[in-house]
Amino acid sequence: MIKIEFLGKIYSKSSLTELIKGILHSDDPLNPEEKNILLCLFKFHPNYEKKKDVGISDVVRRENRIYGQTEFWIIRTDKSETDISYKKCIECLANLKCRESLAKTYFRQACRAAVSEQIDEYRKDYVKKFWDNNFVPDEYSGEMIPISETIVHHEDPSFEEIVQKFIIKYNLDEVEIGLNKISGISEDRSCEHTFSDKSLEIKFSEFHREIANLCIIHIDDHRHLSRT
Repeated sequence: MIKIEFLGKIYSKSSLTELIKGILHSDDPLNPEEKNILLCLFKFHPNYEKKKDVGISDVVRRENRIYGQTEFWIIRTDKSETDISYKKCIECLANLKCRESLAKTYFRQACRAAVSEQIDEYRKDYVKKFWDNNFVPDEYSGEMIPISETIVHHEDPSFEEIVQKFIIKYNLDEVEIGLNKISGISEDRSCEHTFSDKSLEIKFSEFHREIANLCIIHIDDHRHLSRT
């Protein structure tokens, strides 16, 4: 029997399916606890990033107009919406490679969320030096570039290297954290995938501040450097 660890509990594939089916077919409105379960489950959809798009504001039940069965639907923050299959989520949870891959992705997204204020702060402080101009020097090439086309880049070490150093220093299990200690949606709904353990969030933020080497570059250079 395949064992699935989800929200700190161990399920079989069938028992987790029954839990979600119970939520889907209940006559009562979705309560906050059920929505949290669903938001955590939906993170394991193979196309989750495309499904959530700009972000999720709500989850609802809805009847399929063609086939008549009840489905879960995501309401996005921009009011657009889409259906989402809980069965595909459970299939991924039951597949070790799929589960671990997504968990590592969410761990890194939580790391980025933890330092988002640092990144914004660096960009604002740099741009302030040239506030009377719509252009700033690219710290990589030295060329003047439009402010609107700038991005903050991790030079050396790269962001991935910082994450790896952090994992090694504190002997962390990124998969376990990615599966069980990442919030599906922030309190202000502005950023998904944050550390539910705020002490870990603070620890990474401080670690990043100590060793990150940031610079302002053109967004095209950032894309090129990120691929190399």
